[in-house]
Amino acid sequence: SIQIWEPQPDHYEQSSDDIWDACCQVTKKIVREVDPTHIRGLGFDATCSLVVLDAEFQPLAVNPEGEHKRNIIMWMDHRAGNQVDRINRTKHKVLRFVGGMSVEMQAPK
Repeated sequence: SIQIWEPQPDHYEQSSDDIWDACCQVTKKIVREVDPTHIRGLGFDATCSLVVLDAEFQPLAVNPEGEHKRNIIMWMDHRAGNQVDRINRTKHKVLRFVGGMSVEMQAPK
């Protein structure tokens, strides 16, 4: 399984390197177990988490300890509550299309 860090309540972090490694492992396993000519495509899906990278696409820490391995703010992370309130208070017309901003969306993270 992929490690989840919870450094404090409602803060959930993961590693994009761990997720990439898991995707590569499962893809190799699947391809080994079937005739590759039967594979028409592969699809990947993810929840609304936020991966933080620098200009060279290297992981940036999302934690006060500065641990770069932990560079994902997970969908279930609620540290951005104040930002959500500020965004929703604007009552911007675009918010009507999504039912208002949620703490689990990327924008406030």
